[in-house]
Amino acid sequence: MRHHILGFFLLIALAFSSPAQDSAAAPLSRETLLMNYGWKFKKGELPVNHWGKYAKNGTYGTEPGIGLAYDDSSWRAIDLPHDFTIEAFASDKGNAGHGYFPAEVGWYRRKFTIPASDKGRRIQVQFEGAFQAATVYCNNFIVGRSDSGYAPFQFDLTELINYGGENVLTVCVDAKLPEGWWYEGGGIYRDVYLVKTGEVHVPWGGVYVQSWFKVDPALGRSFFEDSPEGPAHVRIQTTVANKGSAQAEIKIRTKILDPSRRLVGEKSKKVETGPWSETTATVEATLPEAQLWSLEKPNLYTAVIELEANGRIVDSFEQPFGIRTIRFDSKLGFFLNGKPLKIKGASNHQDHAGVGIAVPDSVVAYRLNRLKEFGFNAYRTAHHAGGPVAKIADRLGMLVFTENRKFSTGENSIKELRRMILADRNSPSVILWGIGNEEVAFQHTAIGGQVARGMRDCVRSLDVTRPVTMGQNEGHDIPGSATEPEDVIGFNYAWDAWDKIHKLYPDRPIIETEMANSYTTRGVYEKQELQGRLLSYDVPAFATGIFTRAEVKRQMERPWMCGGFIWTGFDYRGEPGPFYESNWKKYNMPGELPRDVSCHFGAFDLCGFPKDVAYYFKAAYVNEPVIHLFPHWNWKGKEGQPIDVWVYSNCDEIDLIVNGKSQGRKPMPKLDYVSWKVPYEPGTIEAVGYKNGKEIARDKRETTGAPVSIALVPDRATLNADCRDVALVTMQVLDDQGRPVPDAVNKIHFRVEGPLRLLGSGNGDPATRESDKVPERSLWAGLAQVLVQAMDQPGNAIMIAESEGLRPAKLELNLAAVAKLPALPSPVKGDPAMWSDAKGRDQSSSSAATPAVSGAVQQDDYSFYEKNAVTNPEKK
Repeated sequence: MRHHILGFFLLIALAFSSPAQDSAAAPLSRETLLMNYGWKFKKGELPVNHWGKYAKNGTYGTEPGIGLAYDDSSWRAIDLPHDFTIEAFASDKGNAGHGYFPAEVGWYRRKFTIPASDKGRRIQVQFEGAFQAATVYCNNFIVGRSDSGYAPFQFDLTELINYGGENVLTVCVDAKLPEGWWYEGGGIYRDVYLVKTGEVHVPWGGVYVQSWFKVDPALGRSFFEDSPEGPAHVRIQTTVANKGSAQAEIKIRTKILDPSRRLVGEKSKKVETGPWSETTATVEATLPEAQLWSLEKPNLYTAVIELEANGRIVDSFEQPFGIRTIRFDSKLGFFLNGKPLKIKGASNHQDHAGVGIAVPDSVVAYRLNRLKEFGFNAYRTAHHAGGPVAKIADRLGMLVFTENRKFSTGENSIKELRRMILADRNSPSVILWGIGNEEVAFQHTAIGGQVARGMRDCVRSLDVTRPVTMGQNEGHDIPGSATEPEDVIGFNYAWDAWDKIHKLYPDRPIIETEMANSYTTRGVYEKQELQGRLLSYDVPAFATGIFTRAEVKRQMERPWMCGGFIWTGFDYRGEPGPFYESNWKKYNMPGELPRDVSCHFGAFDLCGFPKDVAYYFKAAYVNEPVIHLFPHWNWKGKEGQPIDVWVYSNCDEIDLIVNGKSQGRKPMPKLDYVSWKVPYEPGTIEAVGYKNGKEIARDKRETTGAPVSIALVPDRATLNADCRDVALVTMQVLDDQGRPVPDAVNKIHFRVEGPLRLLGSGNGDPATRESDKVPERSLWAGLAQVLVQAMDQPGNAIMIAESEGLRPAKLELNLAAVAKLPALPSPVKGDPAMWSDAKGRDQSSSSAATPAVSGAVQQDDYSFYEKNAVTNPEKK
C-alpha cells in the first residue's frame, strides 16, 4: 500500500534529503529505504514462549528465530511482497470459502546494519500490509503486534537498535485466523520501509490536504454542495512530532507545486512543541486557476513540507494531492467537478493469478487499466483497506470507494479504521468511506446504529471531505438502524427496497455499494457443472439466477441513483459458489462436489482475461461502438447441430452472417443482448452492427485449425529494471494460419534467461488444481498468463515457452535503466526463482491428508448468504 505519503514519493523516485548541514551534528534529514529485499523465510510454527524466564527483562535472544544468534541458514531467501499461502497446494480438506488452501504460520527474518552516525535519529519500520496477525521483534525485543490483515502499521525501533552494528527484524505472521470468507493468503504481502528522521519530524499520516471552491469542508457539506466555480482554496494541516527531550520551536514552510511542478503558493508558520508531543498547524492558499483532477486528466498537485529548527531543515517531504469536487445529490445522482457522472464501479479483492495477495503495483495498475478499458470508472476495495489502489488510481484516473474490514468501535477496530483514513485521505480518487459490509447481525438494530454513528464520527475526526456509507443489504427502513448515520445510503442489492427508501429519505443520496454480476466461466459454452465450471452465457445454473442485465437497467433508469459497484470486476480465490456441499445436495447434483479454488463472479477471470459478460458492461458503459460475438466457432463433431450465438452491443441493429449468408437482421434491445440458434458449419461467423442504418462495427469468429505454434504476448515490451516492475505475458497457441486457437488446453513449459524473475502463472480456470508456482501451465479456453518481474540490470531478457509437438516461442523484453528506490542493504540475496520450497510438491506445514487449520472451517455453512439476493436467488 502506498498509504504512507513518503512511501508514495519513493514510488516516483523522489529523494527526501535536507540541505547540507553541520557535519558535526547528528543527521537530521528524512531517509526512506525500501526494505523488501533479502529476507529469510520459514513456514511453520516456532517454539517461542513469550512468558518464559526471559520475559521480565524483554530478552528473547535464546528463543528460536528471534535474536541475532539464531542460525537461519536453512531458511529460504526471498524478496517481498510475499504470499506463502499461494505456494501451498489446495486440499479437499481445506475450507471452501478460502479456496481450499491451508491456513498456516510463516516466519520472516531480515538482518540490517544501522551506522553509528544515525544515533540521534528516529528509526521506524513501516509495514504496508501483512496477513494476518503479525508480531514484530527487533533484536531481542518484542516491538509490537498488528491484528489487522489489511491496515498498514508502523513501529518505532529507535531505542532497540544496535548503532554501528548488525540488527535483525523478525516477524511472525499467523494466517490461521481469518478476517473474511474469501481467500486471504498469508505473509508480508505489501511493501516494507525503514524510515529515518530527526527527533522533530512529521509522523506517519501527518499531512492532511483539503481543497474546495464554494463550500468549505469544515461545514461538513462540501460533498453535498460544492462545485468548481471561482478560485480553488487549499488548506494544508501539518502535524509535527517532537521525540526529543527538549522544547522545540519549529518553522513549517509549505510550498504548493502545480502538476508541472511550478511553484504556485508558499506559506510559513511557527509552532512550539514539547518533548514527546505533537502539534498541528494549518495554512491556507488560494489558486485562481486550478487544474482539476478528473478521470480524463488526473492532474496532481504537490505540497512540499519543510520543518526548520535553529535555521536548519530537519525534515522534508512531498505530499501529492488533487483538486476536484464531488457532489452526491439525492435527486440527480453523483457529480464530479460539477458534471453528472453515473458511478460504474466494480468491487474487487486483492488477488491475482500467480501471486495471490502479493500483487505488485504494476499488476494493480494493469487491473485498473483493464477496468477502464471496459468502461468502469470506479473501484471498491472490498471489504478492506485497498493497499496501493488509491495512489495508483490517483495517477490513472479512477474513482475509489475505500472500505473498512471490521464493523466495530472496539479499540483495535478504531485503530485500523483510523489508519485506513490516514492512508488514503489525500487521494483525490477516493470519493467514499465504507464502514461495514452486510453486517447481518447488527445493521438493522439499535446497536448497529450506535456502532455506525461512532465509526462515522471517527472518520469525520480525520476527514470531512468525503461521505460515509455502508454496504447494507437489509434494515434500511428500521428506525435507529445503521442507515441513519450514513451520509450516503448504501445498498447491497435489496433492489426491491430502493424506491421505498428513496421516498422515506428524499434528501439522502443513495448508491448501490454492491450490485450483481453473473456466475460465468470464461470460454465455456457447453454444460460443465459436474467439472466445476459454469456457462459463459448469462443464464441460470443449478443454484444461480440471472442478474447482470436487470441490475444495469435498474441503475440507468433511476437518475437519483448515484451508481453502483458490480460483484465483482475480477474472479478471486475462494467463495466457489454455487459449488458448495449444501447446494450440491439441495439440487441433487450427481457425483462428488467439484472443489473449485476460485469464484465465478468476475467480469474478468483471475488473470484479467475478459469473460463475455465484460463486453456487456463495455457496451453499456462506453460511448464508442461496441460489438462482441460469441461463442468461438470450433465445434468439430457438431456439424448441423444448433449452436447458441449471442451478441452484446450498443448498436441499433445486428446482422449475423454465417459463411457469407445473413441470418436476419435483428433490433438490438437496449442494455440487453440478441441471439440466434445457428446450425454449425465450419467457416466464419460475423456480427455486423448498424446505427441509423449505417454499419459502424463488426466482430468475427473463425474455425481454426489444430495448434502448431506458441505465441507470447506481453502487456508491455519494456520494463523498468528496478526489481519491482512486472509484465503480464499471455500464452496462447496458433494454427498454421497464425490464428489463436480459442479452445486449446495445451500444457506450456516456460523459462527465462537474463535479469528476469518468474513470479507465477494462471489460466483463469476456477476448477484447476495446477500450482501457480511451478514453471508450467495448461491453457484454459486458449489462454494462460505468466508474470515476469524485471531485476535491477538494464538490457534485454528472454522468456521461452515450449510444448510437445508445437513450435516454441521466444519473447524478448527490454529492461530500461531507471532511478531505483533507495533500499536498505541486506547480506542476503533473494532467490530469483518464482517457486517456493514446493517445487511442484505440496510441502505445506499440514499434510494433504490433514484438514487445514483455520477458524474459517466453521464458516462452511455460509448461513449469512441466506440474506444476500445474489448468493440466494430464491430470496424475495
